Amino acid sequence: MMVWGPYGSGKTQTLFYLEHYLKSQTPPSAKGVPLTLYLTVEMRGNSNAAHLHMQIMEALGKETVAKWVRRLFDESKDFDLALQGIAGEDRNIFMTLKELRATGDSPFVAWRWLTGQQLKSTELTSLQLTRNLGEVGAGDLVDVLVAIGRLAQQVNEKLIFLLDEFEELLNVKAGDAAESIHQYLRRLSEPANASVGFLIGFKADVLDDAPQILRRGDIMGRIGPTNYVDIPPLPAVSDVKRFVQELLKISRMNRPSSSEWRHRA
Repeated sequence: MMVWGPYGSGKTQTLFYLEHYLKSQTPPSAKGVPLTLYLTVEMRGNSNAAHLHMQIMEALGKETVAKWVRRLFDESKDFDLALQGIAGEDRNIFMTLKELRATGDSPFVAWRWLTGQQLKSTELTSLQLTRNLGEVGAGDLVDVLVAIGRLAQQVNEKLIFLLDEFEELLNVKAGDAAESIHQYLRRLSEPANASVGFLIGFKADVLDDAPQILRRGDIMGRIGPTNYVDIPPLPAVSDVKRFVQELLKISRMNRPSSSEWRHRA
């Protein structure tokens, strides 16, 4: 879901409200307990998909993923088979996730690979990896994130990122860098990605002011136009008054009756 509006319209507050809703009134369709992670995105002129991926992965954190791997090990009759199903056909993802259970320096090397950092040839060899992550394109980075989402689901958690200030994409000037970010978001928007959720907020007075990447047809078509939610400002006192009245009305409707209060007492 994309939440957008002018400065001061309440985009960040809306993201936090949605986070509260997911945790307090988790939809029955949710495949696991929601784990929400808030991140303020920072992008520069030459930032590409690898920079965005690293920010997302560092917000998630090595220990969270390692905890999931350990839980999978404890709960699986055949750990390798279960992890292979999560990693898909990419043996490099399988090897690095598996290594997170180890001790010493190797889990940190494995985590660096998962975040997209470049490893030395000796480090790749030590983990039996064939290449650095991202060498075959932005889709390579997406495969890692989607696999981690499947891992979360396997241990009954649902990974959802709240990415704020996505207007930072306007800072990206290099064409190749912008295209790599486009491919990254396009792949994450595919119907095949059912394991990782995203709530994205960005500043724009009108949608045409949004980063061009977020307005491209293949992105909007996959996300769906109804999932671009405009948060209009409350320009007048009367608007604020009406908003509070509606809020209080809902509160009264949900308030227990006097008999219910006596029963609770």
